[in-house]
Amino acid sequence: MSSKKKRPNILLILLDQLRADYLGYAQAVVHTPHINRLAKQGVTFTQAVCNSPACVPSRASMMSGRYPHRINVLNNDQHFPLNQKTYMQELRQVGYQVAGIGKLELHKSDLQYGEKGNKPINYHFGYTDPFETEGKMSSAKSLINNSQEKLLTGPYQYYLEENGLLQTYIEDYREREKRPPWYSSCSILEEQDRIDSFVGRQACSFIEEASSENPWFCSVNFLSPHDPWDASKRYYDMYKDTLFHPSIPKKQTGKPSWIIRRQKDHSTNMTEKALNEVKRHYVAMITQLDEWVGTLVDRINKRHEERETIILLASDHGEMLGDHGLFRKNVMYEGAVRVPLIISDPTETRIGGTKNGELVELVDLFPTILEMAGITGDLHNIDGKSLYPIMKGEERGQHKSFQYAQWNQIKMVRTHQYKLIEHGDQGMELFDLQADHMELNNLVDEREEIVYSLTQLLNQLA
Repeated sequence: MSSKKKRPNILLILLDQLRADYLGYAQAVVHTPHINRLAKQGVTFTQAVCNSPACVPSRASMMSGRYPHRINVLNNDQHFPLNQKTYMQELRQVGYQVAGIGKLELHKSDLQYGEKGNKPINYHFGYTDPFETEGKMSSAKSLINNSQEKLLTGPYQYYLEENGLLQTYIEDYREREKRPPWYSSCSILEEQDRIDSFVGRQACSFIEEASSENPWFCSVNFLSPHDPWDASKRYYDMYKDTLFHPSIPKKQTGKPSWIIRRQKDHSTNMTEKALNEVKRHYVAMITQLDEWVGTLVDRINKRHEERETIILLASDHGEMLGDHGLFRKNVMYEGAVRVPLIISDPTETRIGGTKNGELVELVDLFPTILEMAGITGDLHNIDGKSLYPIMKGEERGQHKSFQYAQWNQIKMVRTHQYKLIEHGDQGMELFDLQADHMELNNLVDEREEIVYSLTQLLNQLA
């Protein structure tokens, strides 16, 4: 496996906080023609979940192939372990150019990404061409050093500063933070100045300039449709008068107290009109991202590499979007843990346009990417299982019997039928997903045998 012909290029497009059911192939009202085309060319994994409904642990799990608790990354304040192997390192060792562009999140709590987004630590993690940007929220944070001088957090703030936009942008986000989670209004920035456009242009540059002497891997980590709800006006106007699907109603019976408090904080005084406006901004941001997906594919086509480039599209976690009276993530309900996952391999045309309902997790991308690249080795100490046999039509039997996720001390185990959520010292929830896909009826006191077996499974994973 030494020649470029035998090792494909790999493009991983990772969106931020996109739930599984808000793409055009799942909900016709959402305009995503380019992502729909990827789905028609590849496999859509309809039951994919993240391994943590939070940015940092989810991405850490995906990059390591291990569940969050095994690498001690359970929330956004913890760093990726320096001694943990990544798939980027493995790719680099066999000659890949390895680009990581946008929100990488391996050392988020530092809030220091450098003017060029190429801090030395990113080379350690395996990138040859890092361009790390701030996250959407951290891009509006203002830092002061010991000398009371203002520090810019990363390349996007440098860009805004150079264009005279930074202070206005920071002030806008400060005002938004004072508002309830369901507040929405269009971005004060022009389309070309939004952080997703900034990331998209950098990704296009890498694809255009990558050497043809070696295969390349490029992860493009966009920042939307993460809150705040601030779509560009042109895309917002595309959804004028659109009424979106109603959210799952808020129910407090059987809920732990921390969820009830969160419901109160998130949706008190929210009207149906305000909720529909949030969804309008959400899908508008998705449509703008879809155009960037089309642009990235176009850049590959211009290099005449479409027959040798595998494309993966996913999201780090979902978004509650008003379901159960909640927004954002950090909970184990379907809106937050279910994610889109599409893999399009131009050499596997037999399976184009198929949907696969196996129990797939983002942790599975670690061995999947390595197998795509023809890398074999010692993978016994990981939790991920390669999806490539499914892509090649070789998998027999079920992929996995359960899915697992954790955020801080909250844990989830999910099977085809049941989901058990363990809320630390605040009890458990059990849902029959086949009979109650909206997760309204907690069966923890009615299905003791199921609770026992799933609790045993959680204990085995600990």
